[in-house]
Amino acid sequence: MEGLGAQAQAMSPAAMPPGQKRKLTLLLILKNLAKVAFLFGFVYGFTLLFDTSNAIIGITIASAILMFLNVDLGVRPVQAACLIFYLFLHVGAFSYISLINPYLGVLVNLVAIYLMLTLSGQHVQHKSYFPFLTCYIFAVGSPVDGAAYGYRMLGLAAGGLLVALVYLVRHHKGKQTRSILDIFKEIHFSSTRHRFIVRMTAGVVVAMFIGDVFQLNRPAWIAMTVLSLTVPFVHEARKRIVQRVVGTIIGAFVFVILFEYLIPPQFHVWCLLITLFISLFITHYQWQMVFVTINSLNGGLIFYSANTAIEIRLAWIFVGIGIVIGLNLLSRLNLLERLEDKCYKSYRKHHIKAVMKHKKP
Repeated sequence: MEGLGAQAQAMSPAAMPPGQKRKLTLLLILKNLAKVAFLFGFVYGFTLLFDTSNAIIGITIASAILMFLNVDLGVRPVQAACLIFYLFLHVGAFSYISLINPYLGVLVNLVAIYLMLTLSGQHVQHKSYFPFLTCYIFAVGSPVDGAAYGYRMLGLAAGGLLVALVYLVRHHKGKQTRSILDIFKEIHFSSTRHRFIVRMTAGVVVAMFIGDVFQLNRPAWIAMTVLSLTVPFVHEARKRIVQRVVGTIIGAFVFVILFEYLIPPQFHVWCLLITLFISLFITHYQWQMVFVTINSLNGGLIFYSANTAIEIRLAWIFVGIGIVIGLNLLSRLNLLERLEDKCYKSYRKHHIKAVMKHKKP
């Protein structure tokens, strides 16, 4: 549910006349109720069609539908719809290949994630890459084989097609003129966007490698921490890291109080529905993390006791934080800028030589 926080409030009722404020508040409540109903209904139907092992894939597809109602990919609508369909198939194919061998997986994940972010990260501020990257992380973190993998690919194909159709209906009148080819033409190694993509790719790949090599439980928690804390401007990560830690600790405490002491097991599902509904009104990152932690720990209860789930959650978050801090420190060396500068100087040198040679009688 981590991706829903970014689009929690499309409208704010603040600084409006009382009558209009009440109407907008009521509208927001109804919209968020509809979101919760849609999410659970979609995931229920998805698991019926494509196996319960792919429930997490259904969540990411449902989240993608909600996101792309308001966010565009920055290219022509028809090409964007085709791109969405391809990227979900991309997730299924590369996530499977990456698990053949941990060391081969590093190369596969580097290519897969970099390409995914390059193609879908035109609007970094809107996190248009988020559904695809979360889907990839969860696909790697919950591998399937045999018939279950066949169902996963069918689910990704059907879900990708549905998201693409929703996107096309919603954005078919868009005035974007850029093509997919333009995305590659506009790559500049030293740009803020490209440096962000490189850091995100490296961070998620390292997180996945650690999880694969050491056969960790719930390795997606490390990669999701990296995904959440990697931001375009490095200095903004410090505050976000503190908020992540504080929000996780508060969320773990609330989880124990609610699910271990106050609420009987038969009412846990209703409690999760209520916390999910409340989370859709939250825009502050720290408090979003409280609700993300509650939902994540509840999922962990399938495999562990509450105490073990909390310990693993906190440990993996600190591992993810360590990866982010390391890459942020490395980014200060400006390696990409130096590489681009050397490439440019080399090009200029050869270009001048070619011109001089051409001018010789």
